[in-house]
Amino acid sequence: MSRKHAELEREFIEDLEPRTGRSLAVWMSLIDGTRLTDRNAVIDWLRPQGLTFAHASWLERIHHNGGRPIYGETSERLPPLAPQPPATSAPRPTPTAQPAPTHATTAPLPPAAPTPAPPRPISVSPTPPVPAASASVAELMARGKGLRPLAHMLLREIAQALPGLVTTPAGDLISLQRPREFGVLLVGPRELRLGLDLGNWPAEGPLTRARIPGTKPRITHITVINDARQVGASLIELVQRADAMTNTAE
Repeated sequence: MSRKHAELEREFIEDLEPRTGRSLAVWMSLIDGTRLTDRNAVIDWLRPQGLTFAHASWLERIHHNGGRPIYGETSERLPPLAPQPPATSAPRPTPTAQPAPTHATTAPLPPAAPTPAPPRPISVSPTPPVPAASASVAELMARGKGLRPLAHMLLREIAQALPGLVTTPAGDLISLQRPREFGVLLVGPRELRLGLDLGNWPAEGPLTRARIPGTKPRITHITVINDARQVGASLIELVQRADAMTNTAE
């Protein structure tokens, strides 16, 4: 066993809860709750949760190892996340009647160890549906593949900030309206491109003054999103500003 790998793994596990707010045991239970069996699918699910690819891959490897550290010593390994099924064995033949012995010839078998109680499951809420989503919008969202959960998260946050949001397909784009179009979303497997109607607003921070092909001239700025940490208060404020400029200008 490489001592360097063991030390890196120990540091990763110790820093997991301070960095993400969730311990290793919680992450293992969350992955269990997804019911995903493909290892790449697990990594794709973890990435939008604010984890780098390396950290998501490490969590998936530990989960694939039964929730136990890969390089840790036996004493450092976590208990099983769920009780293991008992090993099956051939049924014992029914013994024939024998005279009762005057004293025991064999020592009695020790009592079976009690089955450990499973940990309290952590519920994983399904991703809420996108507001006013149609089959065509769902197909556009599916193009995101591993970033599809991030696209759902982005639209959910926008809908919470702007009640009455309507999403409709517009070619390869998802149009954001309330009721007039103030933004568009282009969903891809590597990144999300959010276009906004911001007029003469300066192109600074995450914003670039550019157009997404197929958009109307009023969509003046875009921002590229590929990490859940980018969907924060500053981004939602820009979305609200674009809505205000479009739908309260008259």
